[in-house]
Amino acid sequence: MMSSMPATPFTAGCSMANENAGRDALAAWATAFGEPRSSAGNRPIHLDDSSFGWFVETGAIDILAAAWVDGRMQSHFRHIMRLEQGRLAFGIDASGHSVRLIAKGLQATGLRRLPLDRLIDEAGKRVGADELAHTLIAQTDAWIEEFVAAVTRDIEGRPQAAHRLAPGGAAGSGLVAAGGGGVVWLVADELQATFLDFMQAESDGPGLMPVTQENWVKLDSTTGVVLRSSAELGASRLLGAGLPEFHRLTLGAESIHRRLLVADDANLQMAQVSRRRHEKAQARTRLSTLVDARRPHGDGAPLGDALRIIGRHEGIAIRTPAFAGKEEVSLLDYCEASGVRARRVRLSEEDRWWLGDSGAM
Repeated sequence: MMSSMPATPFTAGCSMANENAGRDALAAWATAFGEPRSSAGNRPIHLDDSSFGWFVETGAIDILAAAWVDGRMQSHFRHIMRLEQGRLAFGIDASGHSVRLIAKGLQATGLRRLPLDRLIDEAGKRVGADELAHTLIAQTDAWIEEFVAAVTRDIEGRPQAAHRLAPGGAAGSGLVAAGGGGVVWLVADELQATFLDFMQAESDGPGLMPVTQENWVKLDSTTGVVLRSSAELGASRLLGAGLPEFHRLTLGAESIHRRLLVADDANLQMAQVSRRRHEKAQARTRLSTLVDARRPHGDGAPLGDALRIIGRHEGIAIRTPAFAGKEEVSLLDYCEASGVRARRVRLSEEDRWWLGDSGAM
């Protein structure tokens, strides 16, 4: 049985030394073989080619994402992550989703464009390959964890993980699962799983699906499924198959989520318009009911109905003239029938009569 040993200052120092050696090896290789590019804020880099990585030689870059349709931007840019000096960014394929990535550098930011196939080949050949491969894997895991965290933070209705996955552990069928730490890969020849409730593993795909603490998966079948770490996959398979599949799953889920948000917003606006129309109709009905309730029953003539409403307010009984219905009835006819005196008055604009108390008039 293997016993676990606590980290001593010596082993911790060795680990840090190896990490620094890996970073130095990557930086040296990027300087020797990478193509230098400037990436100030007004000169963004489009990360639209999955065959290249981008090494941050100086400064820092912000990774931004937006939806594009037919070559036109359809949404605002959303911040995904910031990569400081020494970090790697990766290009993505534009197929299967509508999301595009750009890198915007801070002032005096310098990048190196790296051909990934040559970098992977170099990691397996030259002296110090172990440190270089370890650095590539660590950088890829950091990219995956930060990227998926940015995508999932805006997804509503996040399910509770019933199972935490770890390399070498067991995967539960039909359960919502998340990673226990780091990046864990579901590996199977015929993987049947769902990523973030939206994306399915393809039957002719690489048979890989990443799981972190921030994203969730659901396995439809555990047949032939094993759990592996990125280091167990190796740099070649991780970057050649795992990373493109991660981009397909994550950006596909992001595209679907964006469309659902747009649909939800449209439905909300339609519901608000419908509610306002309903409220206006109800208000008109209440007003009509109020007038009908106050309207006395008489001869049905509009003038008579109006006078009866005024008479009720002033305490005057308005009577219908005896010859109503036989000819047009005037205001004076109603006044004479009701015993109300009437006289003609002049309403002058100079007196601003509408601002004073004119009674029921």
